[in-house]
Amino acid sequence: MYQRLLVLKEVAMRKTFFAFFLVFFVLFKAHAFAEFPISQGLISEYEATPKAAYNSQNKEFLVVWNAFNILYPPTDPNFFGPVRGQRIKESGELIGTPFDIFNAGVLADIAYNAQNNEYLVVCEQWYNTVGQRLDASGNKIGGQVTLMSWSRFPRVIYNSLLHNYLVIGTAVSANPEGNCDIYTTQVDASGSPMGSPTNVTAGYGVSCDIAIYSIA
Repeated sequence: MYQRLLVLKEVAMRKTFFAFFLVFFVLFKAHAFAEFPISQGLISEYEATPKAAYNSQNKEFLVVWNAFNILYPPTDPNFFGPVRGQRIKESGELIGTPFDIFNAGVLADIAYNAQNNEYLVVCEQWYNTVGQRLDASGNKIGGQVTLMSWSRFPRVIYNSLLHNYLVIGTAVSANPEGNCDIYTTQVDASGSPMGSPTNVTAGYGVSCDIAIYSIA
């Protein structure tokens, strides 16, 4: 009888432990994968096109996006609001508050330079691709630089072997078919262009409506 009670007690303890583990797992999973707001912006703003880069030294993320001021029509320059950034811990906890990177711009992209522990953020601004370096804390390093003129849909990636960046953009032609070519330009670690852009689709103009491409 005593042995039976011990067995029943052990079974009850195992069930209790299993139930506790199950509740802990569900709560942890819900916390780990739950959505959380990064920025709620102003009531007059529409925030869009987020991109993120991982900082392997500080073990955190930097998210960038652009905001539209819906109080103005798209034909008004004031419609194109700022490009902002927000630092985020690996746990998802926000570090500080959102900060402005560009006063105006759209379609931002970001690359992390692990050797200098800094970022290069690019965006489209009045049909130009512009860049801005940021340190690990999100502070601006130097000023804004025009990387490619008459260039849209920018992308950027960092080359750790050559210690520079590759920036890509599409140059829209004036022909009625709306074709465009994809250009690349190398940017040094200081954020300055290295030479002139190179057309990587020369003679193979693609429709700007499908100018969606990737780099690796």
